Parts: sequence; C-alpha cells; structure tokens
Amino acid sequence: AITPAQIKMCIDLDNASWSRPIEPMVDWAHRLRQNGTKIAILSNMPQDFRDHLPNCTWLPQFDHGTYSCELKSVKPSHDVYHHCHGGLVGVQAEHILFIDDRQVNIDAARELGWQGHLFTDANNLHEHIKTTNLVPVFLK
Repeated sequence: AITPAQIKMCIDLDNASWSRPIEPMVDWAHRLRQNGTKIAILSNMPQDFRDHLPNCTWLPQFDHGTYSCELKSVKPSHDVYHHCHGGLVGVQAEHILFIDDRQVNIDAARELGWQGHLFTDANNLHEHIKTTNLVPVFLK
C-alpha cells in the first residue's frame, strides 16, 4: 500500500519536474507585461500543479489565468478559449497570439480567430514573432 506521505512525495516531485522555467520565454513574458502587453495563461494543468503555481516565483504576473482544472473543461474545447479571451478585456481575437505545444490546441485557437504558434523551442518562436506584428517591435 502507498501511504499518504508517499503520494505527497510523488506529487511534489511531479510538480518540481514541471516547475523548470524556459528562461528566454520567462524573460519575454516579463518584458511583454512590463511594456503594457496583456498576457494570459491558458493551461490544462492538474489541480495539484495549479496549487503549486504560487511557488513558481519566476512566473510573470498574468493579466488573466484560465485553468482547465478549475473550469472542468480542457483544451481544445472552445469554452476554455472563450474564458481566456473574456479575461483579456479589450483584446480582439485576431490580436491574440496563442502559443502551445500541441497542434490540436493551436487549431482550436485558430478556429476562434486567434493567431497560433506551435511551440517547439524559444528560438523557433522568436523567428515566428519576427514575421508578425502582434508583438511590439522592441520585443522582437
């Protein structure tokens, strides 16, 4: 039998494994926010990691957060995208750049009029944003 302490240890190890920042992405998100661009998080993270998120002090302050564990719905369901868009007051759908590592999630965002980019690494994303005017020039 697995004890509650062992379960907690497994959850803590899993949370730690998901808590490693990709420094160029963190820096970019901080710069976007500091320069007035609205940023949001739309995540399918489980509740245990959502509870752990405040420990990730390296994360920028998001203008809005949509977490599937709280909505009881997951990407690529359109309702989570609508929830996220609703929190980005004043931002038109075509001005949203959605970054995700799953093509099915990108496709769902594009169905709603968002711009989408399949994330493979920070360099690939940087090359992509150089070709779009969704991101302020000084951040490209």
